[in-house]
Amino acid sequence: MTLFALHGQDQSQTLASTLRRPLRSWRRTVACFLIAITVATGAFLAQTPQFTARTDVVVIAVTGSTNAATQSDVSIDSAVQILYSDAVLGETARLLDYPGRSSGLLDDLSIDPLINSRLLQLKVSNPDARLAYRAVTMLTERFLSARLQRLTEQNEVSRKELEETELSLQSQLASIGSSGLEGLQRRELAQQLGVELAEAQAAISAIDNLPPSAGFVSRQAVMPTEANRRGRAIFLASALGLALVASSIVAPRHLRKRKQVQQLIEREKVDLHG
Repeated sequence: MTLFALHGQDQSQTLASTLRRPLRSWRRTVACFLIAITVATGAFLAQTPQFTARTDVVVIAVTGSTNAATQSDVSIDSAVQILYSDAVLGETARLLDYPGRSSGLLDDLSIDPLINSRLLQLKVSNPDARLAYRAVTMLTERFLSARLQRLTEQNEVSRKELEETELSLQSQLASIGSSGLEGLQRRELAQQLGVELAEAQAAISAIDNLPPSAGFVSRQAVMPTEANRRGRAIFLASALGLALVASSIVAPRHLRKRKQVQQLIEREKVDLHG
């Protein structure tokens, strides 16, 4: 038997023995589980209960022209960036005199965008129920206001660009007669410029008649009445994992001695047959 094979055999035996330790000494295993769960429960209960206020915002972007807002302007990522901006999150923290200011509000804020949806769930957790309610309400209002302002500004930029395009097309149409082109070419060019001019004018009309919409609140915040502690599942999973590891490491002394004697006997057998 090669040295590599012996080493692999020792490793497999060691792993199997380690996994069997909790089963060999069930009393120690139960004790480890009880201690770990007690410690985790104490750490969980030591947390300050938090009141959570929530609003649901449907993020949409209805603009007068398809050119008025790019794909990035109407995306969920763009909406989250606006929420994290100083004009929204920072100003909310300052107006409410939030503990820790912007960083404190950022720690207490959770934003959950639903997959394949235009819905954003905003949650603020704080030991003060009224502060959590006011924070999430003001965040929502300032977010919709800031997003509407951004889309409106984008509309204004797009309208200006469309007006410049309209003037350019009108100038080209007016100069066709002196272009020196033949009759057929002149008619085809005039037709093409006419179509482009009509599209530009339609886009301008759409911007004027269809103002942008940043979104709407589908679920209003309510004053929270029940306080909860965070991370219940995490504390429980950590306790179970710690207990399993501890019960594998803290093995009875006679089991460790028995394992050492068995390993010595197996090595002597290998040496004799080697």
